[in-house]
Amino acid sequence: MAHSHVHIQEISLSVDEDHARVPIHWAALHHTTGWKALSFVRVKPTWIEPKLYPSLSAHPLLASSLLLLKSPDWRTTLAIYPVGTLAANHDLIVDTTDSGVHVFGNARRVIPGKAEKVFVVCVSATGSAAEREVVKRAVEEGRRLVGGRPKVEDSSEFWDSLGICTYESYGGGSAPFRRPTKQLLLDLVPSFPIKHYLIDDGWQDVPDRKLFSFHEWAGMTAPMSEVVAALKDKGAHEVGVWVTMQGYWLGIHPDSPLKSRYDCKSHPVARWGQPRGGVNVPLKKGDGEQWFPSPEKAGQFWEDWFSEMKSWGVTFVKVSLVLEFSFRPKDIGTEWVSNESDRSFVECDNQADYDQITSPTAAHVQQAMWSGMLAAAVKVFGGTDRLIMCMSHNERMMNGPGGLDVDRPPGNLVFRNSDDFNLGYSEAHQDFILNNTYQTILTGHLSLIPDFDMFASNPPGHLPLYHALLRCLSPGPFLLSDTPDVETDQALLARMKGRDKSGEETAVKTTGAAMALSRRWFWDNLQGEKDGPALFASVNIPEAHGALIGAWNVRKTASGPWARDHLTKEDVEDVLGVDELEGEYVAYSQGLSSGNKGRVEVFSAKHHKNMEIHLGKGECEGIILARVWDLGGKQLAVVGMLDKLAPLAGVQVEGVKDGQLVAKTKFACERLTVLHIGPRTDVSVRVSVDGQGPRSVAVDELGEEIRAISVKVDGSAEVLGERTGAEDGWELRIDVEAAQ
Repeated sequence: MAHSHVHIQEISLSVDEDHARVPIHWAALHHTTGWKALSFVRVKPTWIEPKLYPSLSAHPLLASSLLLLKSPDWRTTLAIYPVGTLAANHDLIVDTTDSGVHVFGNARRVIPGKAEKVFVVCVSATGSAAEREVVKRAVEEGRRLVGGRPKVEDSSEFWDSLGICTYESYGGGSAPFRRPTKQLLLDLVPSFPIKHYLIDDGWQDVPDRKLFSFHEWAGMTAPMSEVVAALKDKGAHEVGVWVTMQGYWLGIHPDSPLKSRYDCKSHPVARWGQPRGGVNVPLKKGDGEQWFPSPEKAGQFWEDWFSEMKSWGVTFVKVSLVLEFSFRPKDIGTEWVSNESDRSFVECDNQADYDQITSPTAAHVQQAMWSGMLAAAVKVFGGTDRLIMCMSHNERMMNGPGGLDVDRPPGNLVFRNSDDFNLGYSEAHQDFILNNTYQTILTGHLSLIPDFDMFASNPPGHLPLYHALLRCLSPGPFLLSDTPDVETDQALLARMKGRDKSGEETAVKTTGAAMALSRRWFWDNLQGEKDGPALFASVNIPEAHGALIGAWNVRKTASGPWARDHLTKEDVEDVLGVDELEGEYVAYSQGLSSGNKGRVEVFSAKHHKNMEIHLGKGECEGIILARVWDLGGKQLAVVGMLDKLAPLAGVQVEGVKDGQLVAKTKFACERLTVLHIGPRTDVSVRVSVDGQGPRSVAVDELGEEIRAISVKVDGSAEVLGERTGAEDGWELRIDVEAAQ
């Protein structure tokens, strides 16, 4: 029988306390030293990543934003989630003492002046249904404790189309670094339509990596207003820029007029190589110093800078604010943040391993810059959806106001979910998929829009399809990073885009982000050097009465092992979020990999079947789950648009009406497919679109008793010469008749 239990522990900071490290007192933690651990730890100053450890006793001395423990009998999962506030950061520390392994709440003051309290939410879950919800329950308890707003589905359409990012073209990848000019930026505008154009690193006035002015560097050859206008004239609808403040940059230039305008103060820089996240308190000072606006001027700084950008025509910002994280005021490094805006966009990066500031006011500066940036984004650009928060893996985002939607402008923040795409080491692509689909175990429940970073359609070594599948299983931005020396794969992009009835082309992607299957969270053999299981991650699509599953081979590449796995009934129940299947569901493989085209299996509570999946090096597969509908003894399942990587995105299945199966699709497509399950000569299937038809269909036999019936859905609102149906999509009615 599935059940769960919640335990709350409060940790207080008196008015004169800056830091408290308190043992977690929870009876369920007794005798868990040997339990497997999945911990979201700070592996780099700028990134938190989910890591599996064979036991709690093997947990390193790294700050954790979420700790999950699995009992040896696999029946119980424990979740420990630290909750902070705007005034106090909070994470976990696992430490070994003379009396054994202990988990500590690790609270650090941010804003001085009054007593503060933070919380540790502990959830014990037994049974698959409770375990599936264990992180969600912990996060929702955290929201309740600090007064956070409930998570809402994002309604913004700003990130609904394809864009490009200049990062890899100017030295972010393997190319030599060069700073952009107006002409170089214009040369990157592709011949095909794009919505977003992100000007990444190199455009700014940053002598010695310190911000001197709000303007472009001297070699741009034109003012930014002229550059942005030219990019829009050539086809970009929304132009954004990237900025940072600390780490990648070194604050405000001491000779800049910005220093006096924003009452900038000098802060000593922490010595290199010290563990971040509050592990070392206090941080040791290094030899350098950096200048940042005072807390009182931080909001005005961002408002003025964003206003300047908006005057150029910039409509979004990617911000790597890089004002580091999670130390008490005397030791804290300021944390960075990124911001989006109304009709504007900005990007920021946080790389502060070496350059974290430390002073009695550094933590307050961090918070003021973060809060000021969000407020400025709303005031200047009209909303936080115009901000990409890059390299913002910190307690404020994952354990506090950012993720819990409190003490900040309301809504979901666009949040870079992992380290960069294409980092250039042998397992970079495999690690990227693994880290992102595990990271959403937490971020998928926060008030965030997980951003899976840019991707490339070429060259083949960048595994375009491998990455494109993940991007389509996410509500985040679609930013293409193709460099000038490659030809963009238009066929791949066509599988990621679709036209609605108005003729507008937008991204075909899910509204939720792919998340690793909960029953597989603690599998520690996904990246072995020999053949073994695949990584499965899924997105539930209730309006289609189904789900999409991505399967990737993330095993070590040197020996070329295969991922050999099978989808089970328990996996299907996990994906759909049910204790026991009701009725039947069909699983259908899209054929993205060499050996899995047209695999199909029917799952039900009575039949414990498996569907085999075999993936070679660098391969992935998409699997569609769809409910089987009964039409008077005849069985049909809508598996969606098979010419798209997210076949059920934008598809609604309304059920059986007047003896017909009724479905609707937002997007035109070449192959809207329904599976018929039954003997070959049993029936004929007729399909009408918006009341017109029957349409001609293509039939593919998938076995003795399953066939795929596909129909083309027209790409305009005109069908047979006259406007038909609703404006927001095409309605399909499927009839099943006895064969003549």
